[in-house]
Amino acid sequence: MKAIIVYHSEHHGNTLKVVSAIADKYNVQLVNVDQPKLVDFSKFDLIGVASGIYFGNFKQSLIDFVEQKLPKSKNVFLIYTHGAQDNGDSDSIRRVLAKKGANIIGAFQCRGLDT
Repeated sequence: MKAIIVYHSEHHGNTLKVVSAIADKYNVQLVNVDQPKLVDFSKFDLIGVASGIYFGNFKQSLIDFVEQKLPKSKNVFLIYTHGAQDNGDSDSIRRVLAKKGANIIGAFQCRGLDT
């Protein structure tokens, strides 16, 4: 199974730490949404979407990227990190993925360093 993770990470790099560990262990390609490469997502069986939670939601630039670039009907998993006790909301990205006909196979969230 060929997998890729599209991510956004800033501040303390919490999300990057998580996706890097996954990529190292499972040979997953990473794409930083802030430095996008030309990627043919249709060649991947599984697509991860990862972000920190900003003001309760996934980073808007990542949501926009997924809306514009993700092919329809793909298997997708979500990863998100958060600093607050409340783990935030993945509804914003889930709405975009629903429009794309994506099959969300799972989600992982964890707290990260927050100052």
